[in-house]
Amino acid sequence: MRFDTAGFEPESATAAGERHLAKIREADRAGPSESHCSTTEAIMVALALCNRAYLPKDLQQTHAGHLWWRLDDVQRWAVAAYGAALSKGGDEASASRSV
Repeated sequence: MRFDTAGFEPESATAAGERHLAKIREADRAGPSESHCSTTEAIMVALALCNRAYLPKDLQQTHAGHLWWRLDDVQRWAVAAYGAALSKGGDEASASRSV
């Protein structure tokens, strides 16, 4: 079977980064039990939110460094960008925000 890929453009790194940032925010709003993530998305979200509850059970005891290297460059960028945005304050960094 062949797929016709005419008219499809590969996703740019910028678009992928924004999609990953949106996924982190969406998972944060939904919470660990309601977020729907692939394994690497779950790793990205858990690292960005510093919350292992987002990880699949079999990865919850894995060293963070090992998890970090399972991400691609754009996912790592999204984790760093999310952290940088938190350091600037705003709703996501609010002291009244529940974790």
